[in-house]
Amino acid sequence: MRRILISRTDAIGDLLLTTPLIHELKKKIKNCFITVLASDYAKTVLENNPEVDEVIAYKKNKFWEMAAKLRSHGFDTAIILFPRFWVARLIKRAGIPERIGTAYRWYSFLFFNKRVKMHRKHSLIHEADYNLLQAEELIGKKKAKKLFLYLKKNEIRDGKKYLIKKGIKSDFIMVYPGGRGSAENLSPARYAEMIEKLSGMTKAKILLGSGRGEQFKAREIYGSLKKRKNVIVMNENLSIRQLASVIKHAKLFISGSTGPMHIAAALGVKTISFFPFSGIKPTRWRPLGNPAEIIMPADGSPMDSISADYVAQKAAGLLKGKTK
Repeated sequence: MRRILISRTDAIGDLLLTTPLIHELKKKIKNCFITVLASDYAKTVLENNPEVDEVIAYKKNKFWEMAAKLRSHGFDTAIILFPRFWVARLIKRAGIPERIGTAYRWYSFLFFNKRVKMHRKHSLIHEADYNLLQAEELIGKKKAKKLFLYLKKNEIRDGKKYLIKKGIKSDFIMVYPGGRGSAENLSPARYAEMIEKLSGMTKAKILLGSGRGEQFKAREIYGSLKKRKNVIVMNENLSIRQLASVIKHAKLFISGSTGPMHIAAALGVKTISFFPFSGIKPTRWRPLGNPAEIIMPADGSPMDSISADYVAQKAAGLLKGKTK
């Protein structure tokens, strides 16, 4: 049995974007055992995934303990998708014979004995496709079509129960203004204006969502609304999987470029996503595999130049099943 370690130790969306690679490895290499080295925060998105045999939480402050643990697994191959120095050093120390990484880090020649010539920073293709490209020697030329996130039946039921307790018993739109700051987003004032436009065009409830520790953003937006009749605030500190179980039931998910956007895409939920004109590019980070609209400001314009009317128009089109 070939034992493969995939290392991706950053955020939720980044880890989800490794799932097409995991899927292709399982198809190509029969009877392989796949372990994923992931951040303790993000690892939960791989729970219940039948193609992931094991997840190990990366702990930077336990270098020697982790090196011994990885060595004990007897891995044949490691694919280092997020090649930070300490992770690369850890995997070399673990004695994994085949170590696949990118060619252009200053330490690449020290830690990787298979070096793939590519520059992610140019954002020419999707991040999921960069992951596939890095493993092309193992799987051949592939293109990512969708992400894979598997909720359990009881999680889906619990998501429905949560919504009912919040007074949402039918179709709803989820607006998620949060994020960890990786991409520029709309201001709370623009989100509030957009929510009021959406509320005026549909009878569907609007759930104002938030991640852990971000409830203040939702409360600030809710507090500035003139009309709140159909708007409900998510006040609870839901776990990632609890949040996913709620997103699963949404008719439309609206947000900036953030991890929950990729959760929505993986669950097949329609999305509207706000991207800045420069920096985080939709060519690399857009939702994958779901009906989606990307909205960006004009060249050189601030994010709030995106009009609430335009967002409402795109939302109406998506709800009617229309996309570009």
